[in-house]
Amino acid sequence: MGCNSFNFNGCTSVKVGYDYSKKITYTDSDDTAIDLTGYDFSMSIQAKNTAVDLLTLSVVGDDSSTGIYISNAEAGEFYIQIRKADSTSVGKGSYNYAIRITNPSGDEDLFMYGDINFDEVG
Repeated sequence: MGCNSFNFNGCTSVKVGYDYSKKITYTDSDDTAIDLTGYDFSMSIQAKNTAVDLLTLSVVGDDSSTGIYISNAEAGEFYIQIRKADSTSVGKGSYNYAIRITNPSGDEDLFMYGDINFDEVG
């Protein structure tokens, strides 16, 4: 499976027992950054066969916690962060993920979705 913005498989994976961080920049069709001031995000990682949430991420205020860290709202930059304790808790496997975004008016949309791998190191 090839790399694309929706599918973490084949591109990058979460290493079980290690910290993981992925930077994403939210842009419009002209590749201009969208100001994220007042936006909210949530992410769920689910088992494929049961759709049970294994890990839920919400917006966090720093870069040291598991969650979605908006590092530069005006530049549309945020990070998906999974700390080693949470990667260990999820464990090895291929899972579904979905990121939802809520704008300042309260309208919620599906932002990204796809597959994400959690792999054991060597």
